[in-house]
Amino acid sequence: MTDTSAKAQSQKAAILAHLRQHGYIDSRTSRELYGCEALRSRISDLRKAGHEIETRYVRFVSMFGHGGRYAVYYLSQLKK
Repeated sequence: MTDTSAKAQSQKAAILAHLRQHGYIDSRTSRELYGCEALRSRISDLRKAGHEIETRYVRFVSMFGHGGRYAVYYLSQLKK
């Protein structure tokens, strides 16, 4: 379901502007710069609006030796 709240709309605009300027965004960046804890939902909303956004996963190993991954979203093509 698409969130139509003012906060979600503001976050979507900020995330889209960031993607256009930098080409990519991850959850840490969205949280620190835009206060967005629900990046996956905002990306879903942007995709529904017609923006082509690609997901790539980055693997990491924590300082305790546990493996994991996180998503990095890339703007594939600007909306026409």
